[in-house]
Amino acid sequence: MPLGLAYLAAYLLKKGFKVKVIDALGLGIEKVSDWKHRLFLRGLDIEELIEMIPKESELICISANFTSQHKVYLDLVSRLKKRFPKKKIIIGGNEATANYKRFLEKGVDYAVLGEAEETLLKLIDKLSKKSGSIEAINGIAYIKNGKIVSREKKEFIENLDMLPFPARHLFPLENYWKAKRSHGPVNKKFTPIISSRGCPYNCTYCSSAVFWRRHWVARKPENFVKEIQHCIEKYGTTEFEIEDDNLTLNIERAKKIFRLIKKKKLRITWTTPNGVRSEYLDLETLKLMKESGCKLLVFAPESGSQRILKEVYNKHIDLENIANCIKNCKNVGIKTTAFFVVGLPVETEDDKQKTRAYLKRLARIGVDEVGVFPCIPYPNTEIRKKYFNKNIKGIDDLNIGTVPGWYPNSLEVNKYVKELYFTFLLYKAIFHPLKVLKMCFDVILNKQSLKMEREFINRKNKLLKRGGFL
Repeated sequence: MPLGLAYLAAYLLKKGFKVKVIDALGLGIEKVSDWKHRLFLRGLDIEELIEMIPKESELICISANFTSQHKVYLDLVSRLKKRFPKKKIIIGGNEATANYKRFLEKGVDYAVLGEAEETLLKLIDKLSKKSGSIEAINGIAYIKNGKIVSREKKEFIENLDMLPFPARHLFPLENYWKAKRSHGPVNKKFTPIISSRGCPYNCTYCSSAVFWRRHWVARKPENFVKEIQHCIEKYGTTEFEIEDDNLTLNIERAKKIFRLIKKKKLRITWTTPNGVRSEYLDLETLKLMKESGCKLLVFAPESGSQRILKEVYNKHIDLENIANCIKNCKNVGIKTTAFFVVGLPVETEDDKQKTRAYLKRLARIGVDEVGVFPCIPYPNTEIRKKYFNKNIKGIDDLNIGTVPGWYPNSLEVNKYVKELYFTFLLYKAIFHPLKVLKMCFDVILNKQSLKMEREFINRKNKLLKRGGFL
């Protein structure tokens, strides 16, 4: 479920506006159709989506978050302009913030840059009242006299507790629950949720620094836990995916959250699909997390080479600390995932060898799964500016988790990614055969405890469906 869109809907409803949400993925979550450029769409096709837009709508707002879908957004904008030539179109989200020029040139009237609640409200107020100047609004871009005007995002919401809880009731939750499709492994009624926004770090490959400008702000533990209770009581939710970029940045605040969950005896489980930093996660804290319902923690060492981490990724982490943290997680009963980002041309054979060695070490220690991805040059990130030619044809044709054909040494990188996955599975089978056996049983029983199991389950079910067994 798109949590950002749910926040915007709730905020506008609170301010007295009538809102209709069309969650194209959720409404057609089992539908897959051919599109173009050798891509496919999951969810409603564009014409179905457009047909659902009420004719009386004054404004059409698009949430564009993923660079991998930018061609779909452009197609949607083009068709909307033909169908509703007089309606204003507003776009926002990660991809819209990074590539607002492309959308404005395609016909979008306004792009909201970065955090959107207050900016969107100001813009809608000006447009609906048809008075006052939009030039005083920060965090928007538009075309004036044939030229693109961009007003930098300068202010962020400092008190997240004043925001209403996301308008989950406007989304087809049952569809998500039935399909068991989400950011992390899920089995029952689940929902994404956040306790903070942004991240103060400046990893060169990460789009968070572009969107949030390294700004970090957190909710009070009481407010966050109150939302958990609300989801339990209203929707029967028992599984929570905490999507913070940095849940454990303020570890004392995080501990208060875990203690409150325990104190209120909330029978939930929770995961961190976006990852956590390991600096403050000692054995005592991990025990507390487990007692509050934590079942999976994701870590992001990204590389086994300190040179790559420091000089290329600008990521200041302690690989030894992550290894110890994974070992402690195993001891307290929390499953773990480790993410790796590889493939830049500056990565030497020595760097690759160090990553292989570190991955093998984590496999021996007991990390439950790994994710290995090519280093993708998201728009406006430092990685893109430093290591990729901006004129590379197709540089925005991104499929997350795969190596694009235009990627430097794409065949070599693809081989390297597959090698790391194979190495992990081999070492897991050698050192933890019972875990492999349990994973096989989970896949047979359609039970997810890892993202990897979810992928195996999906592939298994596709094969059964083709064979007429499902």
